[in-house]
Amino acid sequence: MAEIIFYTLMELEITRIYPSDKQAVGLMVRINDTRVGTMTMANKSSIIRRP
Repeated sequence: MAEIIFYTLMELEITRIYPSDKQAVGLMVRINDTRVGTMTMANKSSIIRRP
């Protein structure tokens, strides 16, 4: 089962990439308690993948 957990940018420490977008939401996907990837959706629909 894949758990989808929502974090804020501060929790994902991506505030350094988007310091102006404080209301952007990050999406973290975990499979078997292993961090597979993180996608951050900013206001401009920008997606960043962090493996």
